[in-house]
Amino acid sequence: MLAGIVTVCKNIDFRDCVPWSIDSGRCYDLGNDWNDQITSVRAGDYTRCYIYENKGCTGDRGGPVIADYVHRDLGVWGWNDKTSSFWCETL
Repeated sequence: MLAGIVTVCKNIDFRDCVPWSIDSGRCYDLGNDWNDQITSVRAGDYTRCYIYENKGCTGDRGGPVIADYVHRDLGVWGWNDKTSSFWCETL
């Protein structure tokens, strides 16, 4: 089932971003250009996402990221340039 959109960004305050159309309950690995490059992230309406330190949605987990709780600076939580994958679900 399509969960919606998650937007990942290389810079603070949602700059240099790419939106991903995502399926609910699926893990997504970031490509080489985005691996360990994410500084801010936000989820679309009715979507909850978790970010992971390693590919395959393994290792340390951060989040949740939901529409009304955006993460403009992942460095605040020790996650700047640390994300390798993410997993999202429909709320």
